[in-house]
Amino acid sequence: MLHHRYFKSVSLIVFLLLASCATPTTTPSNSNLQVNPPTSQSPKPVAETIRMNNCGGKADAKQTAERFYAVTVEGELSIGVSAEVVKAQVGAKYVSSSGTSKKQELIAPAGTNMEFILLWTEDVKTGTVTVEGKSGQATYQVNTPISVELSSSKDLRCGGSLTQLTTQPAPTPIPIPTSTKVPPTQQPLAATQSAPVQITSVATEGGVKKTYFIRLESKEALTGHADKFQTDKFQNQRGCIAYIIIGPGDFQFTIESGIWYKWINVTNQWHDALLQEQIDILVNKYSCKPPIQTFRLP
Repeated sequence: MLHHRYFKSVSLIVFLLLASCATPTTTPSNSNLQVNPPTSQSPKPVAETIRMNNCGGKADAKQTAERFYAVTVEGELSIGVSAEVVKAQVGAKYVSSSGTSKKQELIAPAGTNMEFILLWTEDVKTGTVTVEGKSGQATYQVNTPISVELSSSKDLRCGGSLTQLTTQPAPTPIPIPTSTKVPPTQQPLAATQSAPVQITSVATEGGVKKTYFIRLESKEALTGHADKFQTDKFQNQRGCIAYIIIGPGDFQFTIESGIWYKWINVTNQWHDALLQEQIDILVNKYSCKPPIQTFRLP
């Protein structure tokens, strides 16, 4: 009996010694996160082209173009902190509680196909984030809109050809390809009133990265393609990318070298056809090799 008790006591002592020697795993806390002062770039106006097709409308069509402040983060894995934590720390330090958005109301009269060019000016700050005891660093960028100006507006006329802009490449509307699978009860998109209607298209110039904040209502959707695509859910996606964002909801996404189209009257049966349209553009126009990366939100 004494021998048994002695053995249990020795085992307990050995266990406690091993437990005390174990190195606990820790996650960097917010207090160890160091947001280093940023450098500011000289504000430069950036052109954005917005088209509103109200050819079949009987009243004015209105749309509000709006940009909010945006914080983007890269390299957060090297410091062991999530991008959301870094964004929160940077936003709390360098984003003002007022003046974080600018907007411009656009109106397309009935029977017009309007094209608007907006000039956005943003304050851009870039900096680094480090964690005490870590050798790596992450980078952050804060974009805060300063002003928006309606540079020009014109009626492209219904049924006419689109005019190429000199300030920014104008996207050419692409009809649904014949290879696209459409629901058997529907005709091609342009041939039926119940089909989706494209009302806006916005192009991002080659090599330029832009972040968009879009609110979509029910039966509204965005489709597009890009060389790079990023959301909170999909980080730093590269290559030939096609995507669709389905309302309702508020969405933030970043693209580089791409274009997006806004659609209304979009029911569930059209989601696959609209996404397939973007896939076909990448394959047929830009010689991308299948399979194409595709993303859906939400």
